[in-house]
Amino acid sequence: MRTLRRHLSYSLPRRAYTSYRRTINNINEQNEQFIMKLSVLLLVAGCMFAFNKQSGLAWMMDEGGFYENTLRKYSGSLTGEAVAFFFPPQSNSFSPLHNANGSSTCCRNSTKVNDNQAWVDEVKVSNPAVSSKTRESKNVFVVSAVTRQQPDVLICLRKALILAIITSIFIIFLHLQRTLNEQICLASPQKVTWQLLLFRLLPLRTLSRVNGYTARLNFPYFLRILLWSLFVWLFDVKLHEAENESLSSYKNFRSLFKRRLKPGLRPINMSSGLVSPVDGKVMYVGTLTDDYNTIEQVKGVQYSLKAFLGRGVLPRYGRSNGMVLHTAVLYLSPGDYHHFHSPADWRLHLYRHFPGELVTVSPWAVKHMPGLLALNERVLLSGQWEHGYFSLTAVGALNVGSIYIDKYEELKTNVKGHYKFNTYTDKHLGKVGDQLVRGDHIGGFNIGSTVVLIFEAPSSFQFNIKPGDSVKYGESIGTI
Repeated sequence: MRTLRRHLSYSLPRRAYTSYRRTINNINEQNEQFIMKLSVLLLVAGCMFAFNKQSGLAWMMDEGGFYENTLRKYSGSLTGEAVAFFFPPQSNSFSPLHNANGSSTCCRNSTKVNDNQAWVDEVKVSNPAVSSKTRESKNVFVVSAVTRQQPDVLICLRKALILAIITSIFIIFLHLQRTLNEQICLASPQKVTWQLLLFRLLPLRTLSRVNGYTARLNFPYFLRILLWSLFVWLFDVKLHEAENESLSSYKNFRSLFKRRLKPGLRPINMSSGLVSPVDGKVMYVGTLTDDYNTIEQVKGVQYSLKAFLGRGVLPRYGRSNGMVLHTAVLYLSPGDYHHFHSPADWRLHLYRHFPGELVTVSPWAVKHMPGLLALNERVLLSGQWEHGYFSLTAVGALNVGSIYIDKYEELKTNVKGHYKFNTYTDKHLGKVGDQLVRGDHIGGFNIGSTVVLIFEAPSSFQFNIKPGDSVKYGESIGTI
């Protein structure tokens, strides 16, 4: 019997604890994001219950109940009735009504009057010492409500609930910060921002899949003209540059996003050292000077080069003697031409797909979220050009779950299911690789996103663009 007791007291709790830790570890690895998002939804539901219209916020005013020395004024005659509305219903603990001469006689009767749980307290006040002239006039009475002495169970539960909600939000924030620290430290040496934590709570990948499905739906003719015209107006779409200028011919949003330009509209600058691969806005251009550890997405906001490119890319392909690593970040707005082209003559050796977040890459987000470009889903095209290493990376964003590459047909982005940070899938093209000529069509996005160029070039290379400039594909962006 003693052995059995020892076994029950030590073995079972240990096994239970081991099973608990194993379950927690599996949750953290497989379903962490789902659980965190579900927790937030439950907290929101709890807040809605705690702050419903029947209780309002009055119960938070003091520890004892609803009111604390609350003064209200009501008009009435001395011989009539002063009607006071209390919301929600009060207890029987009231101070008396005081009339103009200081006497204090009253009686109370509470009656429910509507479905909003409002109650009416009818208080009769009489004062024989007042003259008849005063009795006939309208007077103002001050009602002083005393806090209830023993709040009911529902009020106590609601107070406990709001404390639990505040504590839960704080714990979730700390948990997110802890779990994101490893990712952010890999993606950027800078501090985690609350904006990024907030975006991580949102089901952005699911939202992007839903929007992608909606973008493929065919609309009837009368809706096309209305919706497409609104889109063209909102995002300043230059429809006159499109190969097909007829709005009614685009059956769905996706076909409008993927519109082609008129042939010959964008002449390729063949004499330039480097041309723009997209129509877009310049977010950042510069060189790397800190042993190639970090890179800037905008001025002063960094991300990790190793996390962005993955392992084995730079050591394998380059950093030739006497060369400097340069970068350019180009943003495509929803109204821009959504295809990207080869910016130079180079040989492609590797496709690398990084599953990741789909946080917006708008100029505001890139400025306030360090490491964003290394966290989002992206497709890296890596290879060599005449000066050493060369890469073009298409970065996904909110509502841009679809990145397509012409010669990478098996590529599938924003696939439903869990993904692990800093994992990727490679497709090697061998030592020979695939030769690309400047201006060649490579692939495209839906709606808009970002393209990042990272390449080696001599120290004499100079960008002829600056942040804030608008560029067109085929235009010169740098010279050697």
